[in-house]
Amino acid sequence: MAPVSADIFDTTYLAWGTEKTDAPVTIPWSVVPELRQRIEAAKLRRQTDNIRSTTFFVDDVGHRPWSSNRFFVAFGRLRAELARRHESFATKYAVKHYPSDPMRLPTEWLTMRVLRHTCITALHDAGCVREQIRAITGHTIASINEVLDRYTKLTADQAGAALAKRLAHEGRPQESNVSAFVRR
Repeated sequence: MAPVSADIFDTTYLAWGTEKTDAPVTIPWSVVPELRQRIEAAKLRRQTDNIRSTTFFVDDVGHRPWSSNRFFVAFGRLRAELARRHESFATKYAVKHYPSDPMRLPTEWLTMRVLRHTCITALHDAGCVREQIRAITGHTIASINEVLDRYTKLTADQAGAALAKRLAHEGRPQESNVSAFVRR
């Protein structure tokens, strides 16, 4: 991956082609407050430090340009540190890989692929249609369908919503824990 151009954030959109499918992805980064704050801070640092390089993103340690390989190495180190501190973490997706608790994921199993699939499922749960999901992830509709076919039936939110609908259909009052679960 080539270094990122220093003027990449001069517009309010971020655009690239995905590595796996080469699908074009355009994201309006300016609508995400946390990302906007980080980008504005990085722009200010670049101006203050009078940096006139051809790259925008540099790592925090060696101040070298990010590349895809450096990103994955950093991700691996972060995952190892997280695994050292936390054996697993809670998830709302039933992954069934953690002994005695299907709602936990072993930290060492966290991968970019897991994050991409989680992103697809979370966007679906938020009400996004497949074309909107594709605009963010760069997946083909067929691969989005494959991920959703596999994971959406396993989400605790989906199961909670189904139970709430069934209880409503029967005209029975819902248990407060089912209602609270669905609202999450």
